[in-house]
This record gives sequence, C-alpha cells and structure tokens, in this order.
Amino acid sequence: MERHPRQALIQARQAKYPSTYAFARAMRVNRVTAWRWEQGQLDPSRAKAEEAARLLERPVEELFGNAPTGA
Repeated sequence: MERHPRQALIQARQAKYPSTYAFARAMRVNRVTAWRWEQGQLDPSRAKAEEAARLLERPVEELFGNAPTGA
C-alpha cells in the first residue's frame, strides 16, 4: 500500500488537534484549505508552513516536504 504524501502532517495534526477544523482555526485558515494541505492538493505559503510546523512541533520539511515556496 502506498503511503499518503502528507501522512506526517495528518499524524502530527491528529496528535494535537481532534479535527482538521480545529487545526484550521488555530492556523486562521478555512477548513477546506487545511484539508487540501493534508491531501496534498494545495501547498501552504512558506509563512503558513512555518506556522504549522511551530504549532505541530515538527520540521517544515517533515510536514510538507520541500513544497512551500510562496510568500
């Protein structure tokens, strides 16, 4: 079985937030945006990726790979 590309993000989020909605509120984004990050359909800006890494206490690269390149 193939590993989900954002499995580390999903697992880190589940450990600290009971739902994608709760994580989205903490990140100040809508839940669809947070869900799309988890599904690998959307990459966060560099600033949002760093904020997520701080909240989830994981390195940006572990959560998102090298994807976040936005402002």
